[in-house]
Amino acid sequence: MPSEPKAFQQFKTKSQSATKAVGLNTIFYGIQDLLQLLTMLILIRILLPEDYAIFALVLTTHGLIGAFAHQSFIAHSLQVDIKQEINYDIYMTFSGFIQLFCFCVCNVFAFFYEGSGDIKNLSLFLHVLSLTFLVEWFSELIFKVYERNESWQRRRTLQLISTAALSVVSIFLAVFGFGIWSLIIPTLLQNVIFLYDLFFYHQWRFRWNVDWKEYKAAWSFGWYRIGSLLLQRLRIWVEPWLLFQFLLLADLGFFTRGLGLAQLLVYRVCVIVIMTIFPYISKLRLDSKETQNANNKLILYIMLIVIPLSIGLFCYAPFVIAVLYGDNWGQVSNILGPLSILCGLNGMIYVLSSLSLANQNFRIPVVIDFILLAVHLSPLLISSFFRLELYLNILLFGYTFCTLILLFFFHFYLRVLDMIYLALVFLKIIICCLPIIVSSYYFPTEFAISMRVGFEILMLAYIYLLLVRFTLASELEDVMKKLSNYRASVFLFIS
Repeated sequence: MPSEPKAFQQFKTKSQSATKAVGLNTIFYGIQDLLQLLTMLILIRILLPEDYAIFALVLTTHGLIGAFAHQSFIAHSLQVDIKQEINYDIYMTFSGFIQLFCFCVCNVFAFFYEGSGDIKNLSLFLHVLSLTFLVEWFSELIFKVYERNESWQRRRTLQLISTAALSVVSIFLAVFGFGIWSLIIPTLLQNVIFLYDLFFYHQWRFRWNVDWKEYKAAWSFGWYRIGSLLLQRLRIWVEPWLLFQFLLLADLGFFTRGLGLAQLLVYRVCVIVIMTIFPYISKLRLDSKETQNANNKLILYIMLIVIPLSIGLFCYAPFVIAVLYGDNWGQVSNILGPLSILCGLNGMIYVLSSLSLANQNFRIPVVIDFILLAVHLSPLLISSFFRLELYLNILLFGYTFCTLILLFFFHFYLRVLDMIYLALVFLKIIICCLPIIVSSYYFPTEFAISMRVGFEILMLAYIYLLLVRFTLASELEDVMKKLSNYRASVFLFIS
């Protein structure tokens, strides 16, 4: 038997171009995020804040254990030369040990929660989600085969089908009174469609193969990735559990929903951009003028989107929450502003960390993750006079500090960014956002759905684009030329 299943070989001839792959992934993430947003807007009007708080506690524990899962190890298959055959049976054999270990640890945690009070049946939900480790044992294999052979279309199509179907399931369960199960069940089933794809469409059959010499490189590679991932997951796990010691369960639910919305509307922009272009920026030459210019342009384009989004959410939080979440979630509007700024800063840190990895500097992300973890542990230091507003201010200071440190490091040490150029661009974008700030200051919004405010936001968005067009004309010269050529092509086509 060949080391790589014959069913997978077909993808060798279906590799898409880089441009098409970037476009396809961007469209997919856009549609997926829209589906998830629409689903959340429906669920938010049915479920209780306590349901989201419990779900956040379950997910953070599950995610912390998942940092040790086999995804980090099987990702090594993407590092192997495309001309070299891969024996996936070796990966899957050792992945079985790893996933079974995570499955058992997850259930041990569940029994621990059950014996220590068991908040709202949290242990039962954790027992159920432990099954995802068994599902991902096999689903992750087909993910990596598709990625290795650049066959994005089928993978993204199946993911989109799964997302749409599970959105319907989630809404159905919520409408018929299943509460938090409408969040748990879709999470459990999200990758089940790929088991059908692997075992029935590709007719792959697992064969036991314990060849440590072949797997040793993947083992070393995986532990390096786990070190960075563990810090991130630990930070995500620590925050809700620490806040739970100081906040009511409902207040924690308000916090998690505000953070979730800010991440979806602001932070997600940075993630989508980097996930689609990282394979290409990693090929740029270090210390070259080309690298610096490309990185400057990347940061510029991201700031053009993230800064107005963050400021807009900060200024119009009551209107946004009234439209998206409804009357029962008014308290979220009090914290959405700081959370949107925080997610903007976190997005920039993510972008800068990714640029560091692209330039083969692997220590910077780890150091930044350590600093951010310390920042998120701040409730322990202010426990005697804890207030959520104070905690958010500490986070804003910590994330701003990390962003500035990264910028200084990239400018003076790596020399892959021009900090003076970016500072001037930042000031110009803030000037373009002044109408948003001034309008919200003199005409503050209330927690209500208003056609006037909606029209005002549309007008401010148009004014922002006009100001960008003239204020950053030199920086966006290439983009404007491409848009002009595109408009000319459309006009000729119509004519």
